[in-house]
Amino acid sequence: MDLTEPGEYQALLVSESGCDSIVTLTLNVLLVSETTIEAAVCAGNSYEFNGEQLTESGEFTAVLTNASGCDSTITLTLTVLPVSETTLGATICAGEGYVFNGAIFTESGEYTAVLTNETGCDSTVTLVLTVLPASETALEAVVCNGETYEFNGELLAESGEYTAVLTNAAGCDSSTITLTLTVLPAFETQLEAAVCAGETYEFNGEPLTESGEYMAVLTSAAG
Repeated sequence: MDLTEPGEYQALLVSESGCDSIVTLTLNVLLVSETTIEAAVCAGNSYEFNGEQLTESGEFTAVLTNASGCDSTITLTLTVLPVSETTLGATICAGEGYVFNGAIFTESGEYTAVLTNETGCDSTVTLVLTVLPASETALEAVVCNGETYEFNGELLAESGEYTAVLTNAAGCDSSTITLTLTVLPAFETQLEAAVCAGETYEFNGEPLTESGEYMAVLTSAAG
């Protein structure tokens, strides 16, 4: 008969001489072993199992020989963790800096950092940085002596160069406006004239016949 259980078994046999022969069998049943392994690797890496390099998630089985010489079934549950990629957009004004991955960036461009995500795998973060340009505007203005020119909330009455830093359309304090103001002088001219009694002297469109001092306000060549 086939024996499958461990134990001690006896058989009564007849020897060649015709005598009884008792044979005692001590049977040990060695157990097969089953082992389950769980493992995880990051995408792009591999896991070696039973001589193979595995790169995809799944369940893999290998039948080996254990220390007792019996079959040993090993089941591997492999998880391939994804890497992550993130893109960030940021905008700063000229003259400012943006802190990214421990560094300060002041110029427009694309910057990349490889970090570790929550699963322990690589996380690639790309920063697209835009630095808004500063704007400069030059103005020229002319006023007559005695007049004023309003600039950045002030009334200016003297020739010179004036500067104001305003907030441009992008919201940055980088719009520099420079005003060159010219104040034109007023001119005063004195004329002396003489005529004989009975004659007239024309001044500013009027005929004058009497001695005296007369004044006219005219517009100069500068306006």
